[in-house]
Amino acid sequence: MRRTFLDPQLDADFEEYGFVVVPFLDAEQVAKLTELYWEDGPAPDDPRTTIFFDFQSEVAEFKQKRVEKLRPLLDPLLDDLLDDHHCFFPNYIMKWPGDRSGFAAHQDTALVDESRFKSLTIWCPLTDTGLIDGHDNGMLYVVPGSHRFADWVRAHEPGDFAFHGSEQDIVERHGVGVVAGAGEAIVFDHRLVHFSLPNDSTEPRLVVAMGIRPGDAQLTHYRRHADDKAFDAYAIDDEYFTTLNPFLLREGVPGYEKIATVPSTRPTFTPAEFSALCEAVGPGPVSAQGRYVSDAHRPDHINADPFCLRCGSNEGLEDVEHGEHGNVQYLCAACAA
Repeated sequence: MRRTFLDPQLDADFEEYGFVVVPFLDAEQVAKLTELYWEDGPAPDDPRTTIFFDFQSEVAEFKQKRVEKLRPLLDPLLDDLLDDHHCFFPNYIMKWPGDRSGFAAHQDTALVDESRFKSLTIWCPLTDTGLIDGHDNGMLYVVPGSHRFADWVRAHEPGDFAFHGSEQDIVERHGVGVVAGAGEAIVFDHRLVHFSLPNDSTEPRLVVAMGIRPGDAQLTHYRRHADDKAFDAYAIDDEYFTTLNPFLLREGVPGYEKIATVPSTRPTFTPAEFSALCEAVGPGPVSAQGRYVSDAHRPDHINADPFCLRCGSNEGLEDVEHGEHGNVQYLCAACAA
């Protein structure tokens, strides 16, 4: 594996724990990026009740305009931090106040050949995150070291979680809340297990995030075969993130060529095995120590009820069996149609 960070200590910690915390934006840049978000406002199809990623928007023109404004501000910041890496999608993540804005424990989709490369996210809040006057406004929780627990091609399907069955333990025992102030970034490997609670404050929690790949890595979309034994790999590019969205991708990968079929075996872990792996990990990276939220504030669940990722409604979902793994993948009947 090639190095990720120019700083040797950051690179070693990232390799060991799957995340680091770094200074990223100054106060002027935070103010400019906040102003830029509200200049165009939320995406036209943002229900303003849940957590909303720009990638979710079905309005390609809106996303393209957003990217064109963000790139000149964010791309130059990579040169002093990372070793020849490319941002494939700069975007905003808005977590609206309310009990349906949590995001369940998951690993991000595989976007490169992970036998050779690591892809990552730079997650930078534009407001302080943590316990604000005793209320969690949507800080990021991570499971340190979990990026090393399993080799598994993660397709663009939320049900493909290697640690199914451990979701409740992840929330109650293994997830670590990492406090990050406005302009500080949590940089994490896409294999890292992470989640966030609903925004329990009265103000929106806005994050700017950058999807990052090594400069010499091919961006790839993986699609799982029905027999669960292999994945089709499609070569994609930066435009994939503006022209497509999670709802279009339910039916295929329009406009992109299949380049390979990759065999794979789904890993299986019992909660006890997952716990043993977690307990073997040390205190986490130097950059994060002193930032962890006290165990006294550990959550026992994420969202109050299942809801539609697309519109935020729980109509027709009232009787869905609701586990901590489920509330990132539901669609109501109207949106599914």
